[in-house]
Amino acid sequence: MSLPSSLLGPVRRLTTAARHGWGPTRLADHAIRRHQAVQRLPELAGLVSMVAALKPNVVVEVGTRHGGTFSCWPTVAADGALLVSMDLPAGSFGGGSGDPVLARLAEFLRPGQRLETLRQDSHLPASREWLVGVLAGRPIDFLFLDGDHSLAGIRQDFETYGPLVRKGGLVAFHDILPDPGNAHIQVPEFWAELRGRYDAREFIDPPGRTSGGMGIGVVRV
Repeated sequence: MSLPSSLLGPVRRLTTAARHGWGPTRLADHAIRRHQAVQRLPELAGLVSMVAALKPNVVVEVGTRHGGTFSCWPTVAADGALLVSMDLPAGSFGGGSGDPVLARLAEFLRPGQRLETLRQDSHLPASREWLVGVLAGRPIDFLFLDGDHSLAGIRQDFETYGPLVRKGGLVAFHDILPDPGNAHIQVPEFWAELRGRYDAREFIDPPGRTSGGMGIGVVRV
């Protein structure tokens, strides 16, 4: 017998918390329900749990849009952490990052943390130059790639910004599962190439699902 729809949400949160902890589950739930994160709760909670264990000093997110997933990172980052958001103002893999979003990102920070934002194509050489300047010699601890979902685009983002991640740091990718209804999402093809070359972990809900879209993949570089 299936559960009533009114109970599915609470049960989902309980099962997610049992797997990934209450803190990550609460952050992921707020990101989805309050801050428009387009994520599955168990998948995002798994990633948040992994990042929390790292306690990063430098976080870079490529593809912030409304700030949903970004809302999680200041809470799990170190005191005094640098948090960077890079996003394309418009286009197929951009949009939604106007002044209200930028103000919201700043509100997520804890005292002592610093926010830097760039609103232009991450593929431009000037974008990498800007980030290198912002980092000022500091390596990235956690890099989240959720911008350009084309095969060429996600490969370029990884090849451009991946080398800036410290040894032992994390690089995460959203939308690693094929989605027959969204042929423009080609991250699964790149993820299939990448996961065999690194220490990789996947967060997929329900476990074992092989299609239907979304899913988060993480590599330790």
